[in-house]
Amino acid sequence: MKPLESFLAIAFIALAAVVGWLLFYDATATEDRQVAAEANGATPLTRDPVASSRSGQSAKKSSNVTMEDVLLGIPGERLVRFGSEEDYQAFLESLNGSGLRLLGQLDALRVARIGYDSISDLDDFLGDLENEANYLVTVPGIPDSGSVQAGAIGFGDSVLEWLGVTGDNSAWGEGVKIAIIDSGISAHDALPGNILHLDLTQGGPNDFLNGHGTAVASLIAGESAIITGLSPSASLIDVRVANGDGESSSFLLAQGILAAVDAGADLINISMGSYGDSIVVRDAVAYAESAGVAVVASSGNEGYDQPAWPANIAEVTAVGSVDANGDLVDFSNTGENLDLVAPGLQIYAAWLDGKYVEFTGTSASAPLVVASAATVMSEFDLSAQAAVDYVINYASEGGYPGLDEDYGNGVLNVGTTINSQTKGIYDLAAVSNYIDDNGDLLVTVQNQGTETFSNSSLTVFANGLSSSFNVPNLAPTETETFTIPANIDPEDGFLIESEVTINGAYEDANPYNDAKVSEQDPLFDE
Repeated sequence: MKPLESFLAIAFIALAAVVGWLLFYDATATEDRQVAAEANGATPLTRDPVASSRSGQSAKKSSNVTMEDVLLGIPGERLVRFGSEEDYQAFLESLNGSGLRLLGQLDALRVARIGYDSISDLDDFLGDLENEANYLVTVPGIPDSGSVQAGAIGFGDSVLEWLGVTGDNSAWGEGVKIAIIDSGISAHDALPGNILHLDLTQGGPNDFLNGHGTAVASLIAGESAIITGLSPSASLIDVRVANGDGESSSFLLAQGILAAVDAGADLINISMGSYGDSIVVRDAVAYAESAGVAVVASSGNEGYDQPAWPANIAEVTAVGSVDANGDLVDFSNTGENLDLVAPGLQIYAAWLDGKYVEFTGTSASAPLVVASAATVMSEFDLSAQAAVDYVINYASEGGYPGLDEDYGNGVLNVGTTINSQTKGIYDLAAVSNYIDDNGDLLVTVQNQGTETFSNSSLTVFANGLSSSFNVPNLAPTETETFTIPANIDPEDGFLIESEVTINGAYEDANPYNDAKVSEQDPLFDE
């Protein structure tokens, strides 16, 4: 692609994304009011213990957002960066009488947030000083029904079982501090009462919360009859950077990262995003990395072929979404910086006023990865980034064999991860049925146990045709891909069933992953 064409493509994506974010604001506020109106204290609805997080969502409205809005960021603001402490302090002192306003400062990064009324006053004062827009950052919009493929299956209250958590996980995460940089965490019977709350929004006591941060927190540390978190003994640090409408900025996000690190966080979850690539946020991520803090972020819900920022920063672990079939959900952003995918469709989670919702989006996927890393830290005594890398290493293969832009390194698999140091586990899994551009079928199997073993087989049924293969010896986590020239056209629909069998005296530790079924109806009726 030529440079101009590339710029225009990126600019168009940025415009579309910002329009999408802005359109979501009204829907979020309406949703919060609806959920609050239906709530009965901490008691769930009698007709159903889970209320839909989409209830009360208003129709989308038109927007007058222009490309200039995208490029300028939040109107009337700039972020100014300095290479030396001397220049930074001199600039702060020179603001008096300049006509510019100091809206905030990040001393650790030598960044000033400047407000202005006249662009000419700003340009005259800043001159050649390095500065950038203060980009819009928001909680992702709720994916609409058109962004979830037909046949996708939600998780409900089965997400821990799906991830391979079969025993008592109540002690998981003990001694680990997780910062949730989001819209704030409300009190809820499903959440611990010892959460450290840091509010950077300065919105005042009358600024209502958005339930997004509460939902994220419950997937990590929830403890109730309806929702059990993956790492319930972890300590939570609530870093609120978004108002009740889910709105924030790159400055507040960077400030939140610094605050989380300074508060002693080991892991940071950011289920928020922007389509402005902020150098200030990159500096904040580097600050966290230098302190040994690992940052995990949701990839975004627009179905784009690149993650939103900060997930698109190479040093951040970017997480996309799959459904209960293990298939990528259409809304999940993909791209070369995607690291792995995790459950993200209709997961039971806590909400405002003691309410529960079905939580959908990559916002739900990222905290499951963070909680898995916290579990590895507490169980295996690893550092934060080493724990994240460990989780990625034990992910199930998904999509195209090996690292790919849709699944990254694979699908989160907590059972395999947490049992990785237990000897004597024999588990062969059918993990992926992938149709390549030539219509050939690539079927991948993976050793998800802890022992190398032989004498296994694979049977594949593809549109009525059967194929059988012998599976070679595979070391733990190792995969083998079998290519079947099937001449499949996805538009014609397909039914693929692949199944592995462990022969001989080995006991299959997890027969539930022996088969992988992939099905699609014809895209066009004849």
